[in-house]
Amino acid sequence: MTVKQARKMSMEQLGIVYPEGEAAAMVELLVEKITGIERKHRGSMLDAELDEAQVQKLYNYLQRLETHEPVQYVLQEAWFCGLSFYVDRRVLIPRPETEELVEWIIAGCRFPVRELSILDVGTGSGCIPVSLKRR
Repeated sequence: MTVKQARKMSMEQLGIVYPEGEAAAMVELLVEKITGIERKHRGSMLDAELDEAQVQKLYNYLQRLETHEPVQYVLQEAWFCGLSFYVDRRVLIPRPETEELVEWIIAGCRFPVRELSILDVGTGSGCIPVSLKRR
């Protein structure tokens, strides 16, 4: 199966369950995760053959997505403040609104940042303190 065929098949399967735009976005995430090729470089790789392990992984991902499992859990990855975080069913998926909280904290910081102390206990992926530390 080529990358092009995988995209087409995935769209057909997910298009039954999800709105077209959402299905298309998920397909691009799946293909990138399986091939390791970013979307901007994928145009020239549409005829590349997927190996058996990649095809099996794609089928597994599609099966899970068809049951409405969040794509972040399926791929075990969620993006937050430009950083990739590991997520699974035991961790809440970071929300875009929470990125606003991080920006608010940074914008409102009136003392030297090195004096800032934050305690984040049992809140999930750790995206808030990691993102603050990186900034």
